[in-house]
Amino acid sequence: MFVRMWMTKNPIWVNSDLSLSIAYPRFAEHGIHRLPVVDEGRVVGILTSTDVQKLLTANQDGICLAALCNYKVRDVMTGQPQTVTSDDAIETAALLMRENRISCLPVVDAGRLVGILTEADIFEAFISIMGSREEGRRIAVELGHGSAGFQDLLDLADQNGVDLLSIATLHSYTKTHALAVVRVQGVETDAFAQDLQSGGHRVIETK
Repeated sequence: MFVRMWMTKNPIWVNSDLSLSIAYPRFAEHGIHRLPVVDEGRVVGILTSTDVQKLLTANQDGICLAALCNYKVRDVMTGQPQTVTSDDAIETAALLMRENRISCLPVVDAGRLVGILTEADIFEAFISIMGSREEGRRIAVELGHGSAGFQDLLDLADQNGVDLLSIATLHSYTKTHALAVVRVQGVETDAFAQDLQSGGHRVIETK
């Protein structure tokens, strides 16, 4: 799974020299909360609606919307933002966002802005990867570390004519076992779960 599959392509952007009185209304106009800042084709910052709202409320003199004409994007933007490429793995982007406590990443290919990836896009990727919108049955099962347990799961699914819609594993579940969460379809999903249990793999949940 790659960033290009989930990013918003060709995002709205602003120049760092643009007046905040012009930039700020664009959040509402386009239903967005973040704007990449691009100067001479290069991403130089990120402007968020929160950045502007903080400016409006932090000043004791009470800066009003009309006074935003006295400020430019560069005055409140976050400079030198973290970026990813469209070919980066989605989990790489998620880790970068988590470690840096940021809510979005400009997507830059060959120095050019091609997209933006947000927390909402990460959530959407997780939902899709887990098959949460697919009709089917969710089975959580403990598998021994190594390839044997995983191979058992695949073999038993094949033997029962069950289609595997998604598989997610947590290898650090215990010292000896991984947790596999599978979403399956087929008339023999009960038999599949029973065969897993009979094969020595503890089925934790079926729903």
